[in-house]
Amino acid sequence: MTTPPSPARALIVDDEPDLLTLLGISLGRMGIQTRPAASVGEALAALGEDRFDFCLTDLRLPDGDGLMLVRHIQQHQPGLPVAVITAHGDMQSAIDALKAGAFDFVNKPLDLARLRSMVETALRLPPLPADTPPGGTPAWAPALAAEASAGSEGEDRL
Repeated sequence: MTTPPSPARALIVDDEPDLLTLLGISLGRMGIQTRPAASVGEALAALGEDRFDFCLTDLRLPDGDGLMLVRHIQQHQPGLPVAVITAHGDMQSAIDALKAGAFDFVNKPLDLARLRSMVETALRLPPLPADTPPGGTPAWAPALAAEASAGSEGEDRL
């Protein structure tokens, strides 16, 4: 008898309780377990305690910004896909997020169908090889960056 695969786990970081609840429900319907965090500090603690397959972070948080979290993840867990969401997005914010290592950037209000598609993409990304150095660029990063900047789908992201 084989053991069923464990469900995917997502770290969701936002200081809006209603959005954390909405994201938890939406991702839960996809069979994804979520752990909410309302600040960079809570997110860093969660990353130290649990394993995650995906991270979704707000850009503006009470104790810092989501880019701090993206950079931390790139340094310490470079295979963990991170997407940035914000109500205060502009082209420069999107560029900064992608340069920091985010694989996607989404403006609020969130389109739930788009969110689900983004999460499914993140969960299909191959894991990093064991010998990837901390802060190393995942092999899939250049392809995603090119996809994000090309075509109408990319325009929706930025």
